[in-house]
Amino acid sequence: MSAIPYGPEHKDPMWRWGSFAMGVVGFIFLYWLMTLFDTLILGWQRIFILLVIAGLLSVRSGRRWASGREPERRTTRTVQPTVAVEGKAGATYVLLEPAKAPKGPRVKPEEFGPIWWAFYTALVRAPVALGDAILTTIWRLGGRFDTNGIGRGRNVGSEDIDFLNDLPDPGRRQF
Repeated sequence: MSAIPYGPEHKDPMWRWGSFAMGVVGFIFLYWLMTLFDTLILGWQRIFILLVIAGLLSVRSGRRWASGREPERRTTRTVQPTVAVEGKAGATYVLLEPAKAPKGPRVKPEEFGPIWWAFYTALVRAPVALGDAILTTIWRLGGRFDTNGIGRGRNVGSEDIDFLNDLPDPGRRQF
């Protein structure tokens, strides 16, 4: 089993949204610590709601990593090129068009100037990075305390088995 890697680029979009919510909570908590427990920007109820949302959004990807399977990274639909066939009888011409981009405005951070890049980094990238570090650490720690992991479809090598009773039940094996 491989541990969940740090970094949001290894996770699916739901994990990234959960990381953003957890990062916002993390920055609120750090601000609360810096003001010596005096100023809490959001109330405890809203912080709890953000924590629940972050946890729920990280469950799908976290459970896949915890069970030893890497989550699928393909989250966008593939656009097939349009094929047009034209010509005289007996002759065939195939024209391929490039894939069409989805409609609507798309933000391209590469096109930001230095000021907008700083805002984007502070308001989007920093919470996602902090939240990913927190969620990844929580899922890694949760995997250490998992005692039933052998029978849930993980690949178990002979070096992981100490006693005969620790072998997984063949009837419960997942393929």
